[in-house]
Amino acid sequence: MGYLLGALLVAALAGGPALVAPGGEVLYRVNCGAHETYVDEDGATWQPDQEWSEDAGWGAEGGQTTARDQVLPVPDVRARPIYFTERFGVERYRFRVPEGVYTVRLHFAETHANNYRPGLREFHVSVGGRRVLTDFDPYKEGGGFARPCVMEVSGVTVSDGELRVGFELKTESVEVNGIEVLRTPSAESRVRKLTDPEAFGPAVVSACRDVAADGRPVKILFVGHSYTAWWVLPDTVAALVNSGQSEMHLIPEHALRGGARLQYFVNETDVLDRIRKGGFDYVVQGTTGTPEATQAFHQAVRDGGAKAMVYCLWVSRKAKPEEQEPRTRADLEVARQMDAIFVPAGPAWQIARQRRPELVLHDVSDGHHPGPAGSYLTACVFYSVLTGRSPVGHPCMATMGGQVPVEQQTARFLQEVAWQAVKRYREGGAA
Repeated sequence: MGYLLGALLVAALAGGPALVAPGGEVLYRVNCGAHETYVDEDGATWQPDQEWSEDAGWGAEGGQTTARDQVLPVPDVRARPIYFTERFGVERYRFRVPEGVYTVRLHFAETHANNYRPGLREFHVSVGGRRVLTDFDPYKEGGGFARPCVMEVSGVTVSDGELRVGFELKTESVEVNGIEVLRTPSAESRVRKLTDPEAFGPAVVSACRDVAADGRPVKILFVGHSYTAWWVLPDTVAALVNSGQSEMHLIPEHALRGGARLQYFVNETDVLDRIRKGGFDYVVQGTTGTPEATQAFHQAVRDGGAKAMVYCLWVSRKAKPEEQEPRTRADLEVARQMDAIFVPAGPAWQIARQRRPELVLHDVSDGHHPGPAGSYLTACVFYSVLTGRSPVGHPCMATMGGQVPVEQQTARFLQEVAWQAVKRYREGGAA
């Protein structure tokens, strides 16, 4: 990646004291995506986000705001709460300021459940009409998931009374967590990074390391929509299998598209050809479809010499836990008709919600997708189905391929629930 205003310099750790340029005057501190004022540990006030208006004199143009789950592993850095909200898809922020020279600090952290590796989100940033960040990737620059990256742009001259911070999409969607605008004395024009990714430690929980590299290779293909993509379920399942037992080394692949039904994969992609060519031990049906698409999909699995798995999903947060049962019966019937393995993720969610209704399994923003705990529960179900073993006591207590830890007592509870659900539906039928 390139920066037009010079080489990056690691100047300070995010966990250090509040950074104010010598002689600087803070005009704005914006907690992007937030709806309430926040005062950080240094007594600095961060304003809640707002849309641009002439009356207000500052604000965002374009985009939407969202909040993230508070259990995400954001390091203990200065103003940590700002990294749990963001504005995404924004075109620009506008700030009315006097003529002068300014320093702008931009705060980023990759916290979207789909973005589990570098290269999945890239965008360009301009400040004062000049591009200062090119192909910027918050995951890469932060050194992993949920890791802050603070970029400082100094020597920005404003002569027309307005400072603009613009964003241009390249891949995925633009996102920003915080913006600081400081009026400073004349300063050299440069861009530097104020955070050190090395200071945050390993990106993956050590207990999720691969100890099965020499095991029997087992390939699995996950076909589905965003319920499979969020928190990179295929890699989380592999992390559990490969760090918990060594008889097999699970190698995951996937074909995923948000909102897609089975007929999309059957009729509009090369998925059936991939399956028929063989090489997979298991193929996961992670979405429903027409009877014709279902039949074609499972016939391809049989032709390829693999075993099909029907991944039973869960109902939304608004639905009562018992409303899961019709969906479970429908998916169980598909598994029986197609001689497939039934993966009782939905029933496991039902058990967990009935036993601990206060536990948040769903995404905190939409109430449909899995949150970290729900994703981990689902991965534990897959682990038990694939290995025939109980996940209770498993050392890997994290989702997103081991990048997002789950609290120990919660993880133990989810492991127990997963094993209870798998035992109930062994051999394709309820016990």
